[in-house]
Amino acid sequence: ARAIPIDDPIRLDALVTSPPYLNGTNYFRNTKMELWFLRELKTKKDLTDFRYKAVVAGINNVTNRKIGSIVPEPIKPVVRQLEKVAYDQRIPKMVVGYFQDMERIFDNIRAVLAEDSMIAVDIGDSIYAGVHVETDKLLAQLLELLGYELIDRVLLRRRSSRNKMEVSQVLLVFKYRGTTI
Repeated sequence: ARAIPIDDPIRLDALVTSPPYLNGTNYFRNTKMELWFLRELKTKKDLTDFRYKAVVAGINNVTNRKIGSIVPEPIKPVVRQLEKVAYDQRIPKMVVGYFQDMERIFDNIRAVLAEDSMIAVDIGDSIYAGVHVETDKLLAQLLELLGYELIDRVLLRRRSSRNKMEVSQVLLVFKYRGTTI
């Protein structure tokens, strides 16, 4: 999604996606047996390469090479909170990297969207050191800055974090009315 060929004549009327959740999970470590079975992993370095290419969603994805210095405006307040209380200095960087990746991906996707296309995003929120990172709301604000219009937010389920605070999984539904790039 970061490298969509913009000269491709395809125009999408709808996009349904469930990007990685900002929950600290190392998705590649959790699926390394499947990746090995599919012959996608041959050496230990292959796992590192996958993590480097992936959306920053876990602590192990945080590297200075991946995280840029520009913090998207809507997430600045939560990043400041996390910088004060996070038990690991990589947590605020992970949040910044995640939203930088989401911004880049949804910016690129605009190039292949038809006018008035629908976008559905299944996403969950997180809590770190007692700070609620409302991923769905922050992502909606970020996408609205890119020209997406939030038309619905559907609660899919409620869950509990490790510290028993409530978090949720939601479906964000957007319409992209802008002209394609």
